[in-house]
Amino acid sequence: MAGNFELINMIGSGTYGEAWLARHLKNDKKCVVKVIKILKLSEKELDRSLTEVSILARCNHQNIISYLDAYVKDGNLNIAMEYADGGDLHKNIVGQKGIHFGKEVIFEWFVQICLALKYIHSSNILHRDLKSQNIFLNSKRVIKLGDFGIARILRDHADHAMTTIGTPFYLSPEICQRKPYPLIL
Repeated sequence: MAGNFELINMIGSGTYGEAWLARHLKNDKKCVVKVIKILKLSEKELDRSLTEVSILARCNHQNIISYLDAYVKDGNLNIAMEYADGGDLHKNIVGQKGIHFGKEVIFEWFVQICLALKYIHSSNILHRDLKSQNIFLNSKRVIKLGDFGIARILRDHADHAMTTIGTPFYLSPEICQRKPYPLIL
């Protein structure tokens, strides 16, 4: 399937690459292609990108962004995935302009986030960057957990991670205190 995507317009950018709204040439559906500049990556950063591909490819859950393909083109690692056209949760909250979401909606989203986390934890995956900007909504307002760029796969449930990594203000107390953190606290 490599290269079966037409990039339409850039929808985001970061240190190592860009996210593009794209069109799948075989089924004409919109998707996102994350374009990562391989030459700018250290060996550790390349490993993280490949881990992200591995995690997306192994996850199959209604509340996790679906993996479509990964391929190298023009010196870039391209990761094609589901497009959540409802935007991220952060933008949806800001877009409310102080008006609260209904309790039913909040409860439904909370349950969906918990189901996504339960699924990845049962697969020995730590997300490590859980925040409203990495929780997406599709057009039906269904939660989709995404951005596994700094996620880690643990060997088993007894394994722990120690790395201080994530977004400041969203870090767990264990990470801030430099304590080992397992799948389940």
